Amino acid sequence: MTLYLEAVGETCGYIANADFEAPEAEQHILGLGLDEFAEAAAAGSVAGPASSDPLTGGQERDLFRKLNYLRFLKAEFVKEIADPMRPTFGQVRRIAGLRRPIRQIRDRITEANTPLVLSMAAKSRNRNPDFAEMISEGNMALLRAVDKFDFSRGFKFSTYACRAIIKSFARSGVQAERHRRHFPVGYEPELAKGDWVDTRRGLQEADALSDLREVLAGDLSELNDVERTVIRERFALAAGTEPKTLAEVGEILGLTKERVRQIQNRSLAKIRQMVEGPGVAA
Repeated sequence: MTLYLEAVGETCGYIANADFEAPEAEQHILGLGLDEFAEAAAAGSVAGPASSDPLTGGQERDLFRKLNYLRFLKAEFVKEIADPMRPTFGQVRRIAGLRRPIRQIRDRITEANTPLVLSMAAKSRNRNPDFAEMISEGNMALLRAVDKFDFSRGFKFSTYACRAIIKSFARSGVQAERHRRHFPVGYEPELAKGDWVDTRRGLQEADALSDLREVLAGDLSELNDVERTVIRERFALAAGTEPKTLAEVGEILGLTKERVRQIQNRSLAKIRQMVEGPGVAA
């Protein structure tokens, strides 16, 4: 009964489609009878394991079709209940049985598109300094996009979701700016006696150096020997060493200071591209 009440309390909204009321829609869309599909959901096999692996266009359309069809069935079943607080056993079984596959499919779509949120947050010009808050806002926008996306219109979900995420960032930026105007906080020297800023900077530098060591050790950026030497000596990545100037590195390699600077910039660009990864196309 608890699962039934939770299932009924959740939204029955769905994106309508003419296929949902067609003869044999259940077999055509789900590939199984509804009872067999619910059993497959109990075994966790209707949407595959939760993963951030991208979905193909066909997989994406199939999952959205199933998600909205199941929500359509749920809404139809709810209409049949004369007294929601006194359902029959069969009604309880049907409503509660739809809850698991709906969640599994929604979770699979969401997990596959979570990298969109991180990518859009990294590219955002939002002045909100709280990156975790941006990610949270982006995740909520992604969930709303999953619920509102119409697969039948032929667009890629990533295009629709990216626009929704960008709009959510813009709204949160406006709200944050409004909050700063209403509750301004100026710099007060007497409150700035701690060393947290310096400590945080030191931790960030240590993390950056650790990442550089991992990149060089694994040759993840495909740097050549000269590029690796420049990065290693300039940033003191070897234990017990001190950072060297451009001129000092140039003496080691027999190059001019300007040439060392060019190699350093090119190497850092390769590393940055490897760390950030390619952009997500809308």
